[in-house]
Amino acid sequence: MSDSFTPIEGTHFVTVPPGNDNHSNVAGARGRLLSSGPNALVRVEFEVHGILELSAFDLTEYSAEDSAAVVAESDAGSGLNVGIYFGTETGNTQEVAEAIQEQLQGCNVTACKDIAEVPVAALLQHEVLLLGVSTWNIGDIQYNWEEKRDQIQSQNYSGIKVGIFGLGDAAGYPDTFVDGMGILWDCMKESGPELVGIWPSENYDFDESKGMHDDSHFLGLVIDEDGEAGMTSDRIKEWVAQLQAELGVAVAV
Repeated sequence: MSDSFTPIEGTHFVTVPPGNDNHSNVAGARGRLLSSGPNALVRVEFEVHGILELSAFDLTEYSAEDSAAVVAESDAGSGLNVGIYFGTETGNTQEVAEAIQEQLQGCNVTACKDIAEVPVAALLQHEVLLLGVSTWNIGDIQYNWEEKRDQIQSQNYSGIKVGIFGLGDAAGYPDTFVDGMGILWDCMKESGPELVGIWPSENYDFDESKGMHDDSHFLGLVIDEDGEAGMTSDRIKEWVAQLQAELGVAVAV
């Protein structure tokens, strides 16, 4: 790496746009511009990928509003950088997301946001992603996730731990129960993220699901607010404890 790059005045945040063929390993990632050199070569500090040198022609600068959000995230507390993102129609998935955020001690939750309100590139700014998705109609993923599926699939999640929590109705839709979880994971898994928080399926009564990890586990936490709302609180509590153990998070007693 060159040592002769010149400092850049001010704070500039840039991204490698999804679909970029020259730097596909960091496409969609967001970082801070550190310095520039000859032939439009620049040095960028990415939160997940570290400091890289690449061409300025392969970068797009973020708006002031997005840059301010990054600064706020980078100045937050210590611990694993966790982002919680959800899509919601009725508000149930948001309520689960907020309950997880409240209970997830020992981590630095820098975002708990509706996926409809953020750029997809924001997903790459975290060490851990917890993604909430509901299933609608006959096995469809929630609309806001569906709208961004192509963008999600174009990004590289290598080095990021991903936990999924899904909402569904086992009694009403036993053949497509929490299919949205599987649809979302299929968009991400090929780029190499590490799945955390797989969840036993033995206490659920359904027929089929794309949300299965294997014959006896879902891809992540499953919540059935339509038929088993009374179990939601305990399930969230157990899953958060499981995540903390898997992530090696120290929790104050």
